[in-house]
Amino acid sequence: MSPREGERYFLRLLLLHVTGAKSFVDMRTVDGEVRSSFQQACSRRGLLADDAEWRRVLRESFASEFVPLSQVFATIMAYCEPSDPLSLWDEHKSLFMSDIRLRQRGRATVLRNEDNALSYVLLEVQESLELMGNFTLET
Repeated sequence: MSPREGERYFLRLLLLHVTGAKSFVDMRTVDGEVRSSFQQACSRRGLLADDAEWRRVLRESFASEFVPLSQVFATIMAYCEPSDPLSLWDEHKSLFMSDIRLRQRGRATVLRNEDNALSYVLLEVQESLELMGNFTLET
């Protein structure tokens, strides 16, 4: 079973490591606090690999300006199975915005609007994923 299966994968991981749970709520409870997802419970229990490496890669890629950051993110998503892709995206959203604005200086007026810039970055990520073998962004 792959982490790409989402919550089902994380539930299975918890079933392998949590003893005495009698409900799904018990499975999501860590240190007396109910987590909102099985993935968060796994993360809090230290069952997931750390995404520190992917954070470093994104920061270094942005600093180098060699490859579009959206392409680097797509590669991480397609081949590296980050433990928390949404957090990885959220933590680096400002870098994605800066990267797209730097690369698209001629279209600066369109990309000044944050929603437009984010949509453009997501489009680039989607296109990169498709070029890598029919991967797609899930909504």
